[in-house]
Amino acid sequence: ITLFSGGNSKRDYETLFAAVADLPVNIRIATNLSFEEVPANVSILGRIFLHEFRDEVRNCDAVVLPLGSRNDEGIGAVGITVVALAFALEKPTLCTDTEFLREYITHGKTGVLVPPYDPEAMKAAIQTLLDDEEYRDTLAKNGKLEAFSTEDLAQVMLNQVDCATDKVDNYRREISASINDTLSIAILHMNYRLSWDLYRLNEVRDLIRKQYGLTCEVIDMSDPRGLLPTNQTGSDDLPATEVR
Repeated sequence: ITLFSGGNSKRDYETLFAAVADLPVNIRIATNLSFEEVPANVSILGRIFLHEFRDEVRNCDAVVLPLGSRNDEGIGAVGITVVALAFALEKPTLCTDTEFLREYITHGKTGVLVPPYDPEAMKAAIQTLLDDEEYRDTLAKNGKLEAFSTEDLAQVMLNQVDCATDKVDNYRREISASINDTLSIAILHMNYRLSWDLYRLNEVRDLIRKQYGLTCEVIDMSDPRGLLPTNQTGSDDLPATEVR
């Protein structure tokens, strides 16, 4: 049996490692996070392209998504991309139980939810999947039937862009305040990049809103210091897409 997991954001692979260390299962993980020690039955694939990520999901027996956060931010709205892909490709899915994913996964029907930071609970859930092929098939079929609509995914994307936009805007305001104290090239460059990132995020928000008739509040992009670029077309400047 091969299980697949992937992504970098708010992933708790240490709990997964502890859960599967002595289980007769192969684990393949697409992440560029680094670890001091990895169980012998775990393969770290590094960063892979999206089509390769889809192939990994398509070829595995089940998808496992361990989520966690070691700071005060909480786990938040992550994991939906992997869950949606697993549902679409009819794969049984086991995830950390979060308030966000609970809206999309019905425990025992369309997937399996386990408590955060609980390797024993995750181990027991994985063992159940290993022992019961009929249960795996039922979860996979139910997940496929309730696969998210395009509108559902668009709303999730909009929520994630909202969150990212707020964070970038707050950081940009902090950097802008520093300009009053120093005009270092590094501070000016950081403010320039943050302003441009915020501009692009607002464009994405507007595109999603228009395409699917959703609503979002666009952050004021006024820039009294004139640091926001009026034109930039270099595609090599676009950030790498991360599966969340």
